[in-house]
Amino acid sequence: MIGVELIAQDGELLGVAETNAIKASLKEQGVLVGQMSHVLQAPESILFLSPPLVLTEAEAQRIVDAFAVALAA
Repeated sequence: MIGVELIAQDGELLGVAETNAIKASLKEQGVLVGQMSHVLQAPESILFLSPPLVLTEAEAQRIVDAFAVALAA
């Protein structure tokens, strides 16, 4: 499992709306992420990925590229 913490440029955690927008963009690009609602209190600015144990470099790059697009929006 990989955790990605989303931090704004001012150093604060991203809010729910911004986090949900990034999560939706990733989903549109075919990258599924989850949140740990039952463990973390809002705002949930940590997204979790569970890639397969055998991950190719191309698949990893696809995930990185999807994050770049989502964060740029």
